Amino acid sequence: MRLAILLALISAATPAFADSLVGTDVVTVFYGTETVLDTSGNFLSASNLVTASTDLTDFSTGAPTPAALLALYPTLATQFAADPQTAIANIPSWLLTGLSSLSDANGYGFDNTAGASPDPADVAFNSLLNSAPGPFVVLSDTGYQPPPPSAAECAYLISLNIPVPGPTCGFAFTYQIGPVTVGSDDYTKIVNFQVFERDVTVQQVTPEPRGWLLATIGLAFVTAGAKWVGRRGGKRVRRSRLS
Repeated sequence: MRLAILLALISAATPAFADSLVGTDVVTVFYGTETVLDTSGNFLSASNLVTASTDLTDFSTGAPTPAALLALYPTLATQFAADPQTAIANIPSWLLTGLSSLSDANGYGFDNTAGASPDPADVAFNSLLNSAPGPFVVLSDTGYQPPPPSAAECAYLISLNIPVPGPTCGFAFTYQIGPVTVGSDDYTKIVNFQVFERDVTVQQVTPEPRGWLLATIGLAFVTAGAKWVGRRGGKRVRRSRLS
């Protein structure tokens, strides 16, 4: 009995060894401007659109992202806004405003942890495009484009003593939240923002009585890409239209 008590006291007095766990998440951001022309080709309106989805990965131990770490997710938008790369890449301030409006303690926009195909942020972006006053036809659509490589980005990396691959450099919008201590372990997330711009111009049309234009007007934007497969869990419908 005395031995059991002694072992219990030793166990209680012995500190647990803490693990420092680091995980990686990805936030996909789609943004752009939809310009609407009237039936005569005159400017009617322009809307700035932002949608996002978040892929939350478990840690190597299989542990999910702790709630205390998820609560820090909204601070990533502040880091994104303060990053000198944001200005170099000509990221508009309204994107940052829209992204902040999609922030909560579970990430940004849709929960796309398992990688739904198509990305729900893409579906939402097309839905916003289709909500333009119509019927309309599409005059131009750039498709989703990442920020183009920049010589100014190379200069920025060189100022940080980071080797550069050539005359132009791509962007890496990567930030950290944590560490936070839960139990005996420390948790940190490295979060990468993958940003894609898409600008669209549409023109209103006068519908024909027999509706022969229905194939090209109304729901003109549909999601055709299959970038990811698989899905589990619920979806959170999150999108922002900034007129």
